[in-house]
Amino acid sequence: MEPPITLLLADDHEIFLDGLKGILQQEAGFEVTGLARNGYEALDALTEGTVDVLITDINMPKCDGIALTQAIKAQNPSQKVLILSMYDDYSIIQSIFDAEAEGYVLKNSGRDELVRAIKRIYAGSSYYSKEVLDILMEDQPTKPERPAIEEVLSPRETEVLSLICQELSTKEIAEKLFLSPRTVDTHRKHILQKTGAKTLVGLVKFSFAYGLV
Repeated sequence: MEPPITLLLADDHEIFLDGLKGILQQEAGFEVTGLARNGYEALDALTEGTVDVLITDINMPKCDGIALTQAIKAQNPSQKVLILSMYDDYSIIQSIFDAEAEGYVLKNSGRDELVRAIKRIYAGSSYYSKEVLDILMEDQPTKPERPAIEEVLSPRETEVLSLICQELSTKEIAEKLFLSPRTVDTHRKHILQKTGAKTLVGLVKFSFAYGLV
């Protein structure tokens, strides 16, 4: 039997926090192991033990969700973070994107989308809801000059990167492009080196900048 996905929930609204815990505890395969009312409590909880996914709001006292994400990533880049918030402002979403949180889901989303986001992030992918990506796409300021994608990646690497951002596994990419899994892994390694990305979210950021997402 697979172990449950452990979750730490951070939000300064007691009723919402209790409600979210109740919803997720009813979902098979999830275990809420801790609750935090602000960013400092979340950091303390993560210092005492690890969880699979931290789910946090943005607007919290003492240490908000953006500062919390930045602190967590500086301390432990592999800690997975999902933002669950009502903010649909471009600058805030961009700040979270830059902090490389693995996901961002708006609080008015349904239960199914939240569960899907958690499972994808746990599996090593990322999840930014369509509404969030639309805001990033529509409201972003003029993009700075950058080298053409052809100057950074080969056509095959660009193709592989696009499929990575579509959340295909190495095996699925290999089958789709008629390549061996080892060849796909080699392309993935070269893509990370050429883009300077350290994580999947870093690759998504690069792809977003070039319009591949």
